[in-house]
Amino acid sequence: MNVFAIDKGIGRLDAYRKPIVVATVVAVIIGIFVGCGKDRVKVSGAEIEALSKQIKDLVTGLEYSDKVAEDFVNMVISWEDAQGQPVLVVWKKKVHEAKEDYKQGKMSKIQLAKVEESIARKVSRRIRKEISRKGEVFDLADVIKHKQANCLGCSQLLYILGNSTELSVKTIGVTQKMDGTLSVHMACIVGLTDGKTMMVDLALGPIMSKPFKFEKEFRKVGNYWELIDKDNPLGVHRRIQILDKNGLISYVYYNQGTTHLELDQPSEAIPLLDKAIELNPKFAKAYTNRGAAYAQLGQYTKTVSSHTKAIELNPKYAEAYYKRGLTYVLLGKYKEAKKDLLTSVKLDPALKADVKKIYMKLFKFPLVDFKLDTSAGSRNK
Repeated sequence: MNVFAIDKGIGRLDAYRKPIVVATVVAVIIGIFVGCGKDRVKVSGAEIEALSKQIKDLVTGLEYSDKVAEDFVNMVISWEDAQGQPVLVVWKKKVHEAKEDYKQGKMSKIQLAKVEESIARKVSRRIRKEISRKGEVFDLADVIKHKQANCLGCSQLLYILGNSTELSVKTIGVTQKMDGTLSVHMACIVGLTDGKTMMVDLALGPIMSKPFKFEKEFRKVGNYWELIDKDNPLGVHRRIQILDKNGLISYVYYNQGTTHLELDQPSEAIPLLDKAIELNPKFAKAYTNRGAAYAQLGQYTKTVSSHTKAIELNPKYAEAYYKRGLTYVLLGKYKEAKKDLLTSVKLDPALKADVKKIYMKLFKFPLVDFKLDTSAGSRNK
């Protein structure tokens, strides 16, 4: 056997092997780009313009100016994906195409819901990436300027951006958080095509729950929805009020009024709180803060009336009982004051220390039993 012939043969095999290897590498690279292309969505100028208009309409629909709407669009349209395209337009297109596939029978209801859930999570995460949770910034003009937002600011962002990308987003007023603490807080719920709901709170956590059947987990109690399972395996807020657009706007007016209240400007606060109540007549906290504004003006009868309305709307509202009790003290109605102060502690034990001091000062004996009973209210002052 010719040794050189064998060497030549091996050389020929190597010669063939090189182009095969190169071709394989090229094929892999092409495959990678083709694979990426499947997820890459090209957007047109017309699609960007359409989304921009939709966002502007949602912003002005919340009673912000055209200038704020324009600035808001400029901010969010600049958010890009890895390919340098406006990410909100890409996400809207994905949801829209999924809905069209569902209508044509190419996609099931469950599959469409999975797409909606995925985009809801992406929108939520992008908001948290671009907007920090600092301070008490809630007005959209300030959110744009400072890139910060509190719970109301975050909820407005998700409401606007979620609905503009063809999701179904509503805001919720929270009166009892997931840990059981009483609060005045805001978050969102996202409705999915398969009938399930996600709860999203970008100001805490963030919380992005797994989808759940809303009416299976919550029950309607008066003006609120209350979580049925006390163990709360879902990790969602326990007591909420679902808001329509006017309800969301009412929270903006409420926050504006409360800002004036904190600055000892009750005359400026009251018209704003009146507007919040007009838009959302079931907004218990707005009545309580209006009552506090009347108290600053020395109008105690109106103070009591506002707190009473808050209690009618939310019978578990400890702060309203507490503040009405203090107002009864100022009016010399000590029996009514005792009853309200005791009720406030029963509903919210965190008020115990404050009520103890007031009770001792007014009634000249220590309060041992904080359970509401007739004997406490029957003693003389």
